[in-house]
Amino acid sequence: MHPIVVYDIHRLEHRQRLAELTHRRTILRELRIRKIIAQLTRGGRSTGRLFAVQGTVAEQQEENPDYIRAS
Repeated sequence: MHPIVVYDIHRLEHRQRLAELTHRRTILRELRIRKIIAQLTRGGRSTGRLFAVQGTVAEQQEENPDYIRAS
């Protein structure tokens, strides 16, 4: 095979591997987020921690000048 063809095949294989790794990392990140949310809500029953965290974020947004201008 011509060296340019070999190079192009190698480059495409590398891009495919990178895409698969990125996709895998995205899935793992989503699973970690779901696990954390499940721990905070304990099977649908809130322990109050989730709302405490959400409240903290909401309070930070309310104090943020950009958030105030946008609302």
